[in-house]
Amino acid sequence: MRSIFDNLYKDITDKITMMTMETEERYISSCIQAGISENDIIPYEEQKAFVFDNSRYEIEINQEVHIKSELENIGYLVDILYQRNWYLIVSNETIGEFITSDHPVSLISLVRLPPLYGVGYGMKKTEVCFPISKYLAFKATTRLVEDINIRTYEFARKQVFSTKKLNFNKMENI
Repeated sequence: MRSIFDNLYKDITDKITMMTMETEERYISSCIQAGISENDIIPYEEQKAFVFDNSRYEIEINQEVHIKSELENIGYLVDILYQRNWYLIVSNETIGEFITSDHPVSLISLVRLPPLYGVGYGMKKTEVCFPISKYLAFKATTRLVEDINIRTYEFARKQVFSTKKLNFNKMENI
C-alpha cells in the first residue's frame, strides 16, 4: 500500500512542479511564496533544464509520511474492526496448519461488486481473515449468523425453526 501512495505522491509532486515551471513569472512567484529571497532564486532556465531532465534527480517519499498517516487513521480502523463479529478459528496437527504470507490479512467482499469497486474495512457483507499462528486464525465477518441461517434455510426440505420471526422474503433476495 505504501508504494501505491508513494506513486500517487510522486505523480502529484511532478504535476505541481510542471505547473510551477510553465512560466518564469509563475516560477518566481512560487519561489517568493516559499520564502526564498529574490537573490537566492535559481535562474528560471537553469531550474527548468534541471526539472525537465528527470535523470538528474529522483523523488523519494519519507517513510515518516506513511507512519504519520497510518497513526492518524488507526483509531478509525480500530472502531470499524471493533464493530465486526470476530471468531477465533482453532486448528491442530490433524486438521492442518494455517499458512501465512508477506500480506497475511485478507479482506474480501461476500457479494459480487461492480467493476472498479474496491473493498473497504467499513463495508458491510465483507470478511476479514488472518492467521495468528500455525494453529490459530482470526475471522471477522458482518454476516456469519446470516450466512449460516441462509444456508440452513436453503437446505431445509419442509420446515425452518427459530425463536424469532424470520423475514423469508429477505432471505430469498440475498
